[in-house]
Formats: sequence, structure tokens, C-alpha cells
Amino acid sequence: MTQPQTILVVEDHDDLRHIFSAALSLAGFEVKQASDGLAALHYLEFERPDLVVLDLFMPRVSGFVVHQDLASRSDLRHIPIVIVTAATIGQTAHLDVACLLYKPVFPDELVEAVTRCLRSGGALRRH
Repeated sequence: MTQPQTILVVEDHDDLRHIFSAALSLAGFEVKQASDGLAALHYLEFERPDLVVLDLFMPRVSGFVVHQDLASRSDLRHIPIVIVTAATIGQTAHLDVACLLYKPVFPDELVEAVTRCLRSGGALRRH
């Protein structure tokens, strides 16, 4: 039996983080949660998820900083990122990510994006 793939959900809105986590868990993923970018960076010091679901606008440390950290580290840059954000297209145009979803995002849309991005190996796709 194979180990389920691990998804790190980084979202500062508790309800949304729990909804996304529940949907991904029901889809068969192992889900870890971080309530802001600082918690995500702490997690990534010790663990390597298969994919990161990342909000951009969060307190303490933004998703932009987390994205930059992932992209700059050779031990982390292979991890696909699915950005789920309320940002505008202009604010996200420079980001090289596996998938980009604009809020509002339904849980089934997130599961589909995560599955697709894992299958494609994190190839850049914008939605």
C-alpha cells in the first residue's frame, strides 16, 4: 500500500483552511496545515510536502515570501505550489507556480487543481 501524498495548506482564514483541508483529506491526501507564512516556513524546515497550497496575503509572513523561499532553495524548489488568492492578476503575473486559482475557490476545484498539478509534476499552469 502506498503512502498518501502530503499537502501543506497555508491559509490564514481558519474556516477556509479547514474546508480545504477536509476536502483534500476526503480525496485521499495527508494534509498538514499552517495558519500563516511563518508557520509554513517552520514546517518546511523539517518536512517536505508533495505540494503546497498557498494563500498570498497573510499576517506575519506573506505567501509571497514563502513562495520566494521555496523558489530560492534547491532542496525545496521542486515542490509544486498551488496559489489560492484574492490577489489581482497584476499582483500574481510574476509568480512561477504550478497552479493559480483566484478566490472564491470551491473545494472540488482545489482538489482538481492539486491532483492535476501533482500529475503534471508541477508544470506551470495558470487558472
